[in-house]
Amino acid sequence: MKKTMIYLMIFAIMVFGAKKFEYAKVKVSGIEDLKFLKKHEIDIDRTSFQGKEKGFPEYLKIYVDQERFDIIENEGYTITWEPLKLPKDASSYRYNEDIGDSMLVWQNRYPAICKRIQIGTSVQSRPLWVLKISDNVNIEEAEPEVKFVSTMHGDEVTGVEMEMYLIEDILKGYQANNDTMQFIVNNTELYVMPLLNPDGMANNSRYNANYIDLNRDFPDFLTGETNLAESDEPEIDAMINWSNDHNFILSTNYHGGALVANYILDTKPPLTSGQYAAAPDDVHATWLASNYAIRNTPMYNGAFTEGITNGLEWYEAVGGMQDWNYHYYGDMDLTLEISNTKWPAYSEIAGFWQDNRDAMFWYLSAVHKGIYGIVTDYDTGLPLEAKIEITGIDKEYYTDPDFGDYYRVLKPGTYTMTVSAPGYTSQIINNVVVTDDTGSFREATEVNVQLQMGAAPEVAVSVQDTLAISANPGFTGIKKFDIGNSGNADLTYNQSVSYIKTKGSGGPDTYGYSWKDSDEPDGPAYNWVDISSLGTPLGLSDDGISSSLALGFAFNFYGTDYSTVRIGANGAITFTGTAISYTNPIIPSSSAPNAVIAPFWDDLDPSSGQSDDIYYYYDSANGRFIVQYNQIINYGGGTKNTFEVLLYQNGTIILQYNTMNGTLDACTVGIESGDGSDGIQVVYNSAYIKNSLAIEFKATIIPEWLSLDPSSGTVSASGSEQITATANTDGLDYGIYYADINLNSNDPSNSTVIIPVKFIVSDALSSPVNVVPNTEAASCSLSWDAVTGATVYNIYRSTDPYSGFIKIDTSLTNLYIDNDILTGNKYFYYVTADDAK
Repeated sequence: MKKTMIYLMIFAIMVFGAKKFEYAKVKVSGIEDLKFLKKHEIDIDRTSFQGKEKGFPEYLKIYVDQERFDIIENEGYTITWEPLKLPKDASSYRYNEDIGDSMLVWQNRYPAICKRIQIGTSVQSRPLWVLKISDNVNIEEAEPEVKFVSTMHGDEVTGVEMEMYLIEDILKGYQANNDTMQFIVNNTELYVMPLLNPDGMANNSRYNANYIDLNRDFPDFLTGETNLAESDEPEIDAMINWSNDHNFILSTNYHGGALVANYILDTKPPLTSGQYAAAPDDVHATWLASNYAIRNTPMYNGAFTEGITNGLEWYEAVGGMQDWNYHYYGDMDLTLEISNTKWPAYSEIAGFWQDNRDAMFWYLSAVHKGIYGIVTDYDTGLPLEAKIEITGIDKEYYTDPDFGDYYRVLKPGTYTMTVSAPGYTSQIINNVVVTDDTGSFREATEVNVQLQMGAAPEVAVSVQDTLAISANPGFTGIKKFDIGNSGNADLTYNQSVSYIKTKGSGGPDTYGYSWKDSDEPDGPAYNWVDISSLGTPLGLSDDGISSSLALGFAFNFYGTDYSTVRIGANGAITFTGTAISYTNPIIPSSSAPNAVIAPFWDDLDPSSGQSDDIYYYYDSANGRFIVQYNQIINYGGGTKNTFEVLLYQNGTIILQYNTMNGTLDACTVGIESGDGSDGIQVVYNSAYIKNSLAIEFKATIIPEWLSLDPSSGTVSASGSEQITATANTDGLDYGIYYADINLNSNDPSNSTVIIPVKFIVSDALSSPVNVVPNTEAASCSLSWDAVTGATVYNIYRSTDPYSGFIKIDTSLTNLYIDNDILTGNKYFYYVTADDAK
């Protein structure tokens, strides 16, 4: 595609071994330039966007190494290097060793109220220091926990000194019996971490020593990412482990490069940069940011209206610490940009402290604004892990289970609060009035709650692992299990069935399309069909699309017959569309184009001299139309991908991947209906595609094969009810099918029980059950439940229950008498069913 020319200036150099990253100042003309930079994974500094009132910026700051620099330059952009210059007095800043030493001095000087803690180690083995400040510093108390963090970008250092100043001010003020400092220390557990990225600061780098932007690498709640310390970035792992061990209520993370208080949310798909992403606590997050900004005059009067911004409305930051804190922990966090210069002269630090001091203390006091209290058991007085909900706010908060204490930060207003815990009767507290008359002392409204145990059911099921059912084609399989109630109140339940896809499969969609890949035992075989010497080359331009091409047959797709198709340069074909954008969407989407088959929808460039071409071919002998993307590069890249689409006259779709060497985790793979309301997405912007892979789509509807009787009911206290699970083979091929029984009940502590089901459809017969022996003087008679489809039973016997079984006879019925036994011996039997036909 044609890109608008841009001009670059550069700000900073970082060197970790052989790699070098530098800031760049890029002149841009619009959103297309932004898309280009993001497409090539250029790190864009969000401080480039100085408030929506100023419109799209004329310049963007970027952070690139030589490889990305060359990509930009090769596309015709003007780019230069201009390293960031440290101030002459940069050595006056306190680096990591100085911070650790100062904390040790404070700990020795004020041992009763502060303690140095190491929460982890950086990539380059520097300790990650935290100072805890509290009146009983060596124990946990029923007090709100607050953390102040700074400089996760190692070259944004003003916050380091602000937090060091904060520590000194609190400790000295406490010793001097200052009322505010006494209240903070005696009623708060404050943790201060001035430097999260010590390697970055030591190397004058935005990144850590693994070249990772720490504020883009935290677990992403909205994509379902698990909040685990995965040992890839030790600084982030340390933050996760530290937060898991605490119940932080309020946090900050200090940055530089702008003057603004940025509040949640930083990302909220499908919204994009420039759109407002409201969190459930939006009005309260805005209130926190506004109160910080109004106390910082340069910030309040700066480029952003009243000194604040919503994160996404400013610029999207996926993987940021601020949203991570809120989503995973309910921890209200502000990203505070407190200096337009990332690394100002140290001589200016006293002025920054004057600008930020009042704001920092107000924010610290905000943890004592809103509603707080302790939740305990009415009878025992013991603390409870309870859920705290505020009417109108779709966000759950929880008490600290150690003490039962909670702190719900809220702006002034009147609220209704619900407190609940499993097995207890919930309480609703109306008309809770919250005020804020300013000041640092506690102004939160105290609401202590005692919950009483309620009569409650307790669900239990007799299935210990998986409910396994088998049946021959044309028959049904039946298994029974019990739902029990060991509680002291009626258990009401209902059951539903969810049919499970295997790893390399998916669907069906609404129409009935399903897919399987060649990694599945019953999936399609990978069988590459090379048409590069047979097919017609298209010679498409970048982002181009072919004219309508005859298929050679009527191809039925989502119930509509198509006789022509258009082939797009960007890895997708369409039966009705007129363009295939370089921006790959989520499937399904109502946005054009629709009626799409996307083997590898990404920003591809078949027009490049490095690419071969796209070919199409009607294979009349095999009743199929083939499109082959042959050695096509990603736009701006150099590595090539070869893949193909095969459309069969019977409606089957095969996607095949021969040699895939380009970027494979930024594409869309799937199919979409003519109106965009239906479709199947195999993958979107994730790693999955690989060499020698085949994916097959078929419009075959798998029937709902599992039924439950009864599907709902009531079980009295200490009672049980038997459930019959019937699996029907009608419409099923040979194979193994999976489902989950979702047992939902009014058990307050276990409201949903998942029962896995495995259904085997095969000619193999199920084993006889309920084998009953009856011994007499010199014989043993056996009986068992008849097996559907069995025509003969095999009888095995041994004197050892675990080995030595020998087939002794057969029986045509479900009865057998063994007359060849010796009195006084023990015999063990098992019976198998067979079909003698």
